[in-house]
Order: sequence, then C-alpha cells, then structure tokens
Amino acid sequence: MGKLYEDSHIEINGLVAKHYSRILNLITLGRYKRIIKRFVDDMNIVPEDRIIDFGAGSGYNECFMIKYLSLKGRIVGLDIGEDMIKKFKKVCKKYPNVKIYKKRIDIPLNFENKYDKALISFVLHGLPHKNRIQVLKNANRALKKNKRLYIFDYAKFNLEKLPFYIKIPFKMIECKYAFEYIEKDWKKIIKDTGFKFVRKKYYYKNIVSMMIFEKYS
Repeated sequence: MGKLYEDSHIEINGLVAKHYSRILNLITLGRYKRIIKRFVDDMNIVPEDRIIDFGAGSGYNECFMIKYLSLKGRIVGLDIGEDMIKKFKKVCKKYPNVKIYKKRIDIPLNFENKYDKALISFVLHGLPHKNRIQVLKNANRALKKNKRLYIFDYAKFNLEKLPFYIKIPFKMIECKYAFEYIEKDWKKIIKDTGFKFVRKKYYYKNIVSMMIFEKYS
C-alpha cells in the first residue's frame, strides 16, 4: 500500500522503522530516552488508568508508561504502519494489558468515553491540518468527561533562530507539514475541538513541549 500522504514522514516502515529510536536519539544528541522519561513522568499516570495512544509507533512510549500501571490499567495503541506494529508487538509482548490495533487515526473512530488519558506523541506535526483536527476530535470522543489529552510534539519556535545542529537536521528530516505546524497557535486550535487548556511544559531547549488539555464535562 502506498503512503496516505506523500509529503508526510510519519508513516514509517522498513529500515527506518527498525532503527527509529536510534534515529531520534541521534537527532536529540543522545537525550531521547531522558526526554521521553521526563514527559511520561509528567503525565501523572495512576495504576488503573486506561490510556489510548494515537499513532503509537514502535511502542517505545508504552515501555515507560506501563511502569506506572497495575494489571487493572490498560494501554491501547493505534497505528497504521505494518513494520511499526510488528515492532510494537515485539517490544510489548510481555505486557498483557498493552495492545495495538491497525487503524487510521485521522478518520472517525468508534472509541467513545472509554479512556482516562489520550496521548498524541510526535504525530500531529506530520499530518495535513484537516487531518490533525480529526485526530483531535477522535481523542475527545475517546476520553471520559473531565479526562486529559497529552500532546507531545514540537513547540512553537522560529526555526531560523535555532542552533545549526538542530536547524539543519530539522530541515533535512522533517516534512513540509512540520514547518507550518511550528507556526500555529495550538492552544486555540485544540480548545476549539472541545478541550480546555490546562498547562504546557517545555523540553529539550524549548523546541519540544507537552500540552495538557481536559475534555469538557
């Protein structure tokens, strides 16, 4: 099957999928694991949380989140990349309460009022804008009332003012959608999809952030 979006880099397969975490570690100058651990810590996961991960990829985030869950907690990942799903299953096979399903996240889904937390990690920047909105609507629908959405992705920044060792890899690796993503007011956009803003935290030289939103009751 061909790529859904020819100008996007979020559909990852083949050699890139096999070494994806190593690539991200290279881009972040060896800090990737530390950054992920910090943002998962900041999610304040409790043992019985039910978590849905939109664009779960290789399951790397799940390996950090599962440490906070009891067997009554659950993680459901959604992804479309065959190679990433295989990697997810391999990485998470020892966790009976972690599952992944092959589903597009940018079309309406039937998950409704089931989850305590929704995660969208480094996905939105790689999608056309109208598809981002559908992902956000799916997250809103999947969450129980007053529960939270966590978006971990690029912050808003001026690319030309970044150090060369960040600017050059960004220009080489990222797709065209990422360049307009970093210019948008995501706080306002996400509020318009049925969430209220809670807080924002920055990581890695303020070019990565976690935005936390709460579903309206």
